[in-house]
Amino acid sequence: MGYEVIASENRSASSRSIEEVYKEEVRLSSIYIGIIGAIFSNPTFNEFQTANENKIPTLVFQKQVTNPDTEVSNFLTKLKDSATGVTIKKFSHIIELRNEVRTAIVHLVSREFRNPTGYDRKLIVGNIKRHNRPPKLGEADIIDFQIPLRVTRGNGNGGLVYTKVLGKAKHAFLDLLLVDPDGIQYWFPNPDNVDSVSDKGLLELDGEYEGKWGFLTTADWKQGSYIAFIGLYEDTYDLPTVNRRLIAFDQKLIEII
Repeated sequence: MGYEVIASENRSASSRSIEEVYKEEVRLSSIYIGIIGAIFSNPTFNEFQTANENKIPTLVFQKQVTNPDTEVSNFLTKLKDSATGVTIKKFSHIIELRNEVRTAIVHLVSREFRNPTGYDRKLIVGNIKRHNRPPKLGEADIIDFQIPLRVTRGNGNGGLVYTKVLGKAKHAFLDLLLVDPDGIQYWFPNPDNVDSVSDKGLLELDGEYEGKWGFLTTADWKQGSYIAFIGLYEDTYDLPTVNRRLIAFDQKLIEII
């Protein structure tokens, strides 16, 4: 969406304490997004407290899991207190999370723009203008996506994925994501499109491209309906604030038996 993401996986080496670094990162941010799973994390709790103390707009998303830590449940119960002003949005898998985060940010920026008490108006106007002038990145469509709709798990069983895309992109790759009924994810990138060492896209798309590759299941996979999500991604590491973006996607439901 054009924002610069400050995340722990992008943090460089430092002689300062981790707690000091992440609290400062929160204080310097315009929006704090907390993603809560099954295991309690002191840094996450401290980050939320720091955002709250500094009146930074806060968005919290809770993954629907079974048997979360007691500390997680207690933490979420406190967040649901109407006095905090925080509403928790639940999600099941990464695709749903992506859409919910986008919707929440758009709503937040729209609201703050109408009443910019706790926001710098110039920053908001600048972001809106920047979003209206998107960089010249790849544009493409997935025009065909085929995958077996019923697969027997284990014993080397799986299937072939076929995808046809049309458009333009640099450093691109196709990636299949299977999401089981509990939200567990299995990724199967097209090996022809990805450098396995650098994890960078190799596809230089200019027109039509057809990709076909396989995926395998194991006996410990859960039976049931899976989301089969095919994405065309583009690595944009030549831009300062974006590392990878989803250009196009399609999805189907398949059965693993």
